[in-house]
Amino acid sequence: MKKYLTLLIFCIIFISCKSKKDKFIDDFGVFINQSEAYYKEYTDEEWEITVLEYLDFESKLNQMKFDELEANQIKDYKLRFKKIKIKRDPLNNILEIFK
Repeated sequence: MKKYLTLLIFCIIFISCKSKKDKFIDDFGVFINQSEAYYKEYTDEEWEITVLEYLDFESKLNQMKFDELEANQIKDYKLRFKKIKIKRDPLNNILEIFK
């Protein structure tokens, strides 16, 4: 019984010890998912706040180093947000469509 209790405690500690980088990637993913789900419902002010939040995520990206898998995930998130911006306002993002 003591052995199982020790194993359970070790698992809880191990699971709860997420690195700052992993938490950042998870938070960025949640942000992108929410943006994709609700961008049509945002008012102009809410959209501006969303863009500012994205820029904040981007500025934090430059302060961290990522392995290849993490970098690919972040690249995917950035591409998804670019598509959201284009869908939200195609005329103001006309040059982004051709990149």
